[in-house]
This record gives sequence, C-alpha cells and structure tokens, in this order.
Amino acid sequence: MSTTPYGGAVVSPTDGDARMPAARDERSIGQLLKELQNDSTTLVRQEVELAKAEVRESLQTYARSAVSMAIGGALLLAALFGVLWTINMALTTVLEGAVGLEIAVWLSPLLLSAVIAAIGYAMVNGARNRMREESIIPRRTTETLKEEKQWLKNRHA
Repeated sequence: MSTTPYGGAVVSPTDGDARMPAARDERSIGQLLKELQNDSTTLVRQEVELAKAEVRESLQTYARSAVSMAIGGALLLAALFGVLWTINMALTTVLEGAVGLEIAVWLSPLLLSAVIAAIGYAMVNGARNRMREESIIPRRTTETLKEEKQWLKNRHA
C-alpha cells in the first residue's frame, strides 16, 4: 500500500488482504420493480404490434386469394356465355352426323359445360388451397409468447 501526495491510500492488487470494493447497484427494490414493469409493458406492446403486423400480412394474402377467386368466377361466367354458345353450335354440327340431331342438341352443351366447370373448379380450388396454407393466427408472435412464458416459468422456479 502506498500514499498519494494528498494523504490518501492507494491499494494495489498485490497487497495481501486489501480487496477492492465490488461495484454495487444502488437502485432500490422499488426502482427495480418499476423498471421491470416498464420493460414488461414495452415487451407486451411490441408483441401486440408484431401480432398486428402478422395479421395484416395474412389478411393481404387472403385478399389476394379472394380477388383471384373472383376473377376466376368472372372468367367462368364469361366462358359460359361467350365460348359455350360458339363451340356449342360447332359441336352440335359435328355430333349431328354421329348421333343424330335429337341427341347432339343436348349432348353438345353438356360436354362443353363439363369442360368449363373443370377449369373453373381448378382455379377456385387453387385459390382455396393458398388460403388454407396461410393462417390468420400470428405464428411468430404465438411462438415468441410461448418462449417468454417458458422463460418466466424457468426464472421464477
């Protein structure tokens, strides 16, 4: 141990029993609890914002799929009215030679309707499958909340 020019003592780490005092947090329990409360409130707010963002993202996917379904439906209707009549006339003429006019008159529209319905079904089914893949539940937020719950359980155990 040595002294300073002003009369103070200086302890070096090599001095025997002289130990340096540990740094101490001077905050009271009340202050620590207040800080914990503020941090918890901030965390919950951030989780709510994350959940909102995930729901917005899911709703946008649903909206795009719904638009696709509507367009598919409109195309089905346009195909039904525009193409069906034209092809029906040609197919009726072709079938008339094979099965007779009495059968060709109803068989032609039936065949055409089946083909157009299959195309429309494929479009609607594709959009529905995309909607099933996208969940409205905010997955990332749910996982984070589960992790935080487990962390709190482990911390208080």
